[in-house]
Amino acid sequence: MRKLFGITMTLMLAVASLIGNAAPAGQTQAAAAEPETRYASTTYAEGGTYVGVVSETIYYHDKKESSYMWNPQLPGYSSGLTCGIVAGGNIVAWYNGTSLYGELIPYHTPGFYFMGVFLWSTSNAYTAAMFSQLYTDMGATAAGVTISGYLNGMSTYAARRGKAFSGTSAVGTGGALLDPDYKDEIKKNGKLMTIFLDGFLIGSITALVSYKNSGYDTFGMEEYTGAHVMAVYGYKEINYLDVNGNVFRQDIYLIVHTGFGGDLGMTRITNTNAQFDDAYITHIY
Repeated sequence: MRKLFGITMTLMLAVASLIGNAAPAGQTQAAAAEPETRYASTTYAEGGTYVGVVSETIYYHDKKESSYMWNPQLPGYSSGLTCGIVAGGNIVAWYNGTSLYGELIPYHTPGFYFMGVFLWSTSNAYTAAMFSQLYTDMGATAAGVTISGYLNGMSTYAARRGKAFSGTSAVGTGGALLDPDYKDEIKKNGKLMTIFLDGFLIGSITALVSYKNSGYDTFGMEEYTGAHVMAVYGYKEINYLDVNGNVFRQDIYLIVHTGFGGDLGMTRITNTNAQFDDAYITHIY
């Protein structure tokens, strides 16, 4: 995999000052040769334009699956800001509650255990301050965030808290959308992923229904146009086999924070009209 480099603005400004506003000394951002795409889908009503429901029945002789989803899931926090801020903020909050307990969001208690299950704390003034700070750090506008702004902003935020951020390309080669190592990075190495799409599908975690004994799966999601960012915390890959045991189709579903409110759900990045722009394994440590 190729290593590339190792968030209402006035909302809770008094609290945001607890995090701090100064970027780490010496950090600069190179000027882009041309304007970058800004990713700005924030709700079903704005940012992305609703196209319709996409449904499909997939017939097969057999199939092979691999899947994984992090527990705890992403917090499902909503910021009221653009999708890049929602994605980055939920990644910050996830690491704040799993491996860096309380170190990334000052004064915020990430969550608590109830009958052996970790439950996320609800959003509050401290998480609002975190989103607001990310908005600044990423150079976001009402039009959204750029990919470089997202990555630089995550790095700036982590450094301010005395931590490091890495954004490693997860884009595949030879026609593959994703580098196959992305699965191990999520499952084995305790990392998350951020994806950048132009046009996208959104559905619930149960959008794909399997009738394997009958030899078919059904699928249904809503389709939208527009540039969009989502945080990924799991995956399901399916290889469909014909009667001769040959793979005739592969589908990749990613388990995501949809970027719409606090909704968690799923997207499919293969066999769609969506344009897959970029993907990064995102880690804070």
